[in-house]
Amino acid sequence: MLFPDPILSVCIPTYNRSSLLQKAVEAVCDQINQEIELLVEIVIVDNFSTDNTSLIVQKIREKYERIRINYVRRPENIGTDNVIFCTEFAIGEFVFILSDDDILLNNSINYIIKNIKSNQEIKAITVNSCGMTLDGIIDTENKKFYRKKFIQNSSSSLKFLSTSISFLSSVIYRRKDVSLELLKEFKGSQVIQCFAFIQSLSATGIHIIDPEPIIAYRQANTQYDWFTVFTSQYFVFLNYMKYNNISNLDVFYLKSSHYFLSIIPHIMVCKTDMKIGANFKFDEIVTFEKINSFYPHFYIITKLLFLAPSNYLVVIYETLRKIKKTVLEF
Repeated sequence: MLFPDPILSVCIPTYNRSSLLQKAVEAVCDQINQEIELLVEIVIVDNFSTDNTSLIVQKIREKYERIRINYVRRPENIGTDNVIFCTEFAIGEFVFILSDDDILLNNSINYIIKNIKSNQEIKAITVNSCGMTLDGIIDTENKKFYRKKFIQNSSSSLKFLSTSISFLSSVIYRRKDVSLELLKEFKGSQVIQCFAFIQSLSATGIHIIDPEPIIAYRQANTQYDWFTVFTSQYFVFLNYMKYNNISNLDVFYLKSSHYFLSIIPHIMVCKTDMKIGANFKFDEIVTFEKINSFYPHFYIITKLLFLAPSNYLVVIYETLRKIKKTVLEF
């Protein structure tokens, strides 16, 4: 039987996390009822796992046999480049990349489909997320956005989102707007999804930023070095934006907001051992040199942060959180 191409491809890159993958996939499958089962596909791209991932996927496909689940196993581990192939194997009009350790909240698939159908001019959607502890406790009040926005200008979108664009599971983009060949130029980047998303934002159409919590993310991901990803690799992405109709002034604004609203709070978390549900690799000397190499114009501020007493840093951290929330509510 021939099926029409789906509206939405939920793409899940995975590696050696079969138990978490099972929870992520089943949370999606449980939301795909008969009314929308032809509109959605699930694409699992296995990065040459050595655990029982293939067996788990087989059981899921048997359990949900009416749902289109495409399982692709890579012949070798290609690291974070696995995200690129999610887009390559998808056939839906829109691609939604879901991390294998995140959970789609109830009725989210229906909500996304309605958003897509609401306006033919939609080119991209940024969905909201909330935190989830290792025990599975979800805090829907701890979210990233507070008002629904419809934006046509890519600079406006990026200035509002700041580093939120780097969260893998928040990105839904129109597949036709993304060049796989261009993505492959940035192989090895742990923010490869940002390069896909900026292509989509640069296309003609409307970008929706939605306040409804769709994703619950686990708050203790220690599989990467935060300061490496969000200094050197994210900086490459920020510089790339200059070639996508983003002015030098806007790029400077984005770099500055990234420094003050993301880099500084994470320095404080590491310096004060604040418990926010996540762990970060932190060597003071290496981290200071890394930050200063990319943000030399903020050298004095960075130096003062590394020298400041912990009690001062806690106060500054809470103040920045309130400022960030105020900006997002505006």
